[in-house]
Amino acid sequence: TDRPMTTLSKERSITVVGLGGIGGSVAVTLHDAGCLSRCGVDSDQATLDKAKAQRLVKEGYQDGKDILPQSDLVIFSLYPRLVHDFIVTHKQYFKPGSILTDATGVKKFFIEDILSVLPDSIAFVFGHPMAGREKKGIDFASSSVYKNANYILTPLPSN
Repeated sequence: TDRPMTTLSKERSITVVGLGGIGGSVAVTLHDAGCLSRCGVDSDQATLDKAKAQRLVKEGYQDGKDILPQSDLVIFSLYPRLVHDFIVTHKQYFKPGSILTDATGVKKFFIEDILSVLPDSIAFVFGHPMAGREKKGIDFASSSVYKNANYILTPLPSN
């Protein structure tokens, strides 16, 4: 983004789950926008090490249970089934009042499943950036992916 983040945004704790091409690009964009508290969760330690070395995240975790209780916003960049599985195994760790969103293209098959397992104190705003690259992995992450790109939100009665 070309607009500076507000102080309120800078103080929020944001965690990106999945630091491949899309999630890594989210982390780059947050870094470039001046977000002070950003963490990453990824199953691959080498990806976490690279993201931390490049200062895309302040801290990296292979499991989210230690950072999710502190996260105001959690952005999922995983395949749909993995988003569902992550939520099922981590639902007790999400900070009450936090907001979850995703960068997953296909929603129809898992929205109800996810909503059925989340506590009422957690809001999930399903989304999808109309951006991306043909290459995968954190090595191809770039904030330019999101410049002038639309981000589609899936409206739900709850939000």
